[in-house]
Amino acid sequence: NRMADRYLWLSVLALAWLIAYLMRKVQWLGATAGLLLVLVFAGGTVWRAGLFGDSVSLFSDATRRTTTSTVAPYLLGYALEQRKNAPAARTAYAEVLRRGGQDDSVRSATNNLARLEVSRGALADAEAILRKGIQKFPEDGKMRDNLIKVLFREGKVEEARRLFGFPPSSTKPTL
Repeated sequence: NRMADRYLWLSVLALAWLIAYLMRKVQWLGATAGLLLVLVFAGGTVWRAGLFGDSVSLFSDATRRTTTSTVAPYLLGYALEQRKNAPAARTAYAEVLRRGGQDDSVRSATNNLARLEVSRGALADAEAILRKGIQKFPEDGKMRDNLIKVLFREGKVEEARRLFGFPPSSTKPTL
């Protein structure tokens, strides 16, 4: 919230003016108050960082608590992917698709799940995921590009060329 940021800025500015005033009047008191405030702000920052240190448990809890949000399972899948846990990330992304919707979480989860399927060699599964995604998001160029790449890897060159906008090839592919 922008208004909250302004109020935080004003409070920090007021504390800085108070410290400057104390430094001019009673130097030791101003220095002590300044050091104390630095320690309080540093401690608060460390404490807040610890609150979000385990994103997997946070997003797992949020996913369990809500049955309609697609954001929580998407962020869970992303956090699991960052921790190199592809099977659990696939499960989380699949949950996003199961919940459905038309938001960016569903769009991103579709591409991410298809990418994970490709990385494990399940090209047919990736193709099916991308085809469903394109039905939902026909204007998504990245999803279409990913489907073209999957089709090429599957050997469906003519269909990939057609999706890309190329005319059918006049020569037969050599095997």
